[in-house]
Amino acid sequence: MKKFLSLIAIVAFAVPTFALAATFHTNTNVPAGETVVGNLYLVGGTPTINGNVQGDLYVAGGTVVMTGSVVEDLVTAGGNISVTGSVGGDVRAFGGTIFIDSVVNGEVIVSGGEVIIGPNAQIRKDLVAAGGTVDVDKNAKIYGSQMIEADKEHMENVKAMAEPFAQFAAIGFWIAQAGLLLMYFVVAAVFLGLFPNVLKKWTTKGLSKGQFWPSLGLGFALMIGLPISSFILMASGVGALLGALLMLVFVLYVLLNLCLAGILFGEWLKKVTTKARKVEPSWKWGLGGIALLHAITLVPFIGWLIGLVFFLYSWGTMATVDWKVAKSLK
Repeated sequence: MKKFLSLIAIVAFAVPTFALAATFHTNTNVPAGETVVGNLYLVGGTPTINGNVQGDLYVAGGTVVMTGSVVEDLVTAGGNISVTGSVGGDVRAFGGTIFIDSVVNGEVIVSGGEVIIGPNAQIRKDLVAAGGTVDVDKNAKIYGSQMIEADKEHMENVKAMAEPFAQFAAIGFWIAQAGLLLMYFVVAAVFLGLFPNVLKKWTTKGLSKGQFWPSLGLGFALMIGLPISSFILMASGVGALLGALLMLVFVLYVLLNLCLAGILFGEWLKKVTTKARKVEPSWKWGLGGIALLHAITLVPFIGWLIGLVFFLYSWGTMATVDWKVAKSLK
């Protein structure tokens, strides 16, 4: 049973590599009659897809409703998931309650507290379902094989894992995210408007060849080493003042890089998508990178890891440039 559930988790929710031809939405819907060309990444409280997605659809939310159509694969996670629209490829779903009642030309792999395959479901390939309860309507058509596991222990595990998605349905959660973004934008505006040359040095260094891993490693070392060194110095008594200064430096770097990591992310995206050879931080890519990276960090389980990587990468890059500047002042 444990091997089966592990297979469900790994296969169903392996995070995809972002395609270049992709559309990103946050807390919004796709209305009937609208067509999205390419892959769509959607995060929201109650994301509703009534239109057509001409690619893959990746969607997470408190309550996910898909009544439109997806030309390729559907990957979704949420507290409550309802799929009644057609899917041209495979379906991967994880949530508290999952209802599938549509035509799926590929296979269906689902894991939930309660899994329901409705009477109108037509699954052209295999059905793999795990849940506290799994109900396959007698009128549903499964053309491939069926692998079904249901037990109460699984229901409790899924409920616990689905809790992060419940926050998407709270208005207060989105107000808090908007407030954070506003603060990030203010800091970014100061650097983009008043210190463009400093920002250019940071981003140019960060995006130079062979810089990613050294910067990431340095950022990690500073995140761990600075607070530990600070506490040791303050505990010694003699080095209390130096320890306090180190702690201030630590806090300053954390606050700055919460914002500047998004700018670096935006410049990285610009370099990848436009093949730009010269790094020139801009308002469009800077603020867009902040918003997009913040949206990615909201994705449960893996989003925070992506955000942490760029945060440490940005920190290590900034520290490298600052150290070189400090040495040149001697």
